[in-house]
Amino acid sequence: MCGNACAAGEVCAAGQCNLNCVGGTTKCSNTCVDTKSDPGNCGACGVVCAAGQVCTNGQCAGQCAPGTTKCGNLCVDTQLDPSNCGMCGVACAAGEVCSNGTCGGSCAAGTTKCGNECVDMQTDEANCGMCGNACLPSVACYDGVCQPAGGCDTLNDCGTCQQCAFDGLCSDELATCANNQECVDLFNCLNPASGVCDQACQQQCAQQYPNAIDTYVDILDCIFCQECGSSCGVDPMAFGCPASCDNQNNCQSCFDCSMAMGGICEDDLQICLNNPECTMLSACINMCPAGDVQCQVQCEQTHPFGVADYNAIIICGVCQECPNDCNNGMACP
Repeated sequence: MCGNACAAGEVCAAGQCNLNCVGGTTKCSNTCVDTKSDPGNCGACGVVCAAGQVCTNGQCAGQCAPGTTKCGNLCVDTQLDPSNCGMCGVACAAGEVCSNGTCGGSCAAGTTKCGNECVDMQTDEANCGMCGNACLPSVACYDGVCQPAGGCDTLNDCGTCQQCAFDGLCSDELATCANNQECVDLFNCLNPASGVCDQACQQQCAQQYPNAIDTYVDILDCIFCQECGSSCGVDPMAFGCPASCDNQNNCQSCFDCSMAMGGICEDDLQICLNNPECTMLSACINMCPAGDVQCQVQCEQTHPFGVADYNAIIICGVCQECPNDCNNGMACP
């Protein structure tokens, strides 16, 4: 309501003052934002898209992803957005929702009213399975479930698993490639419109874009070695997946192995090391007494621009690579 200011350190989330954001939004400074669509915090706090670009699915781009429309500098779903219902600038009246591009009092079949929006609770990461059930950053909502490490593989279809992983636990590798034009060019070269890139084509692409090979391989490793091996029928040894670090009966040893040179999580570690906020967040959390959640929360509030990259390390090292050695008693998405 007008004049109701939140206290220092609090943010306004869903109309209430809270220490943390809700509904799939992320705390950036003292504001809750949707890092999937906010051009001032695209993919992570502080990542500002260039003039003329939009933020779509957490990545800066020149145009919006399929299924969304550019309204101002935002990508929105005009079929569901109550502020841009049917077309940009058409706002629904108070109490109404936008369903199939039309303002009304109820939602169409297949969607559910959550607040003033109609959402598909099977795929909506802010309302996964039920209103208000938000998945953690880098975790996809499929079949109404926030899919944990390895969860996409249970969907038992290679294409579906890949899309689930790209939306979730492989989104950081995909975003790293998307922010590197040479990697984008390599990706497009290896995946032509014809759908066929034979060995000669692959060699030509590699020679043309040599500096992007490692970044592109990180995507393949995440998809086929970590998240979709079974669904896509991948033989880890034949594909060249890094050797597993799990089952050493020591969490720290397994974690260190996954982060070492050539380890499956090395790319996540490098992303963090290149982000001073992430390295400071890591140092801060390492100083917290064991089990002191409030201390960890304080570290995250002090270094908000490092949270996403730090979480990617934990998800890869603990949840994806060391489930047997590290998951006992440790929370994973």
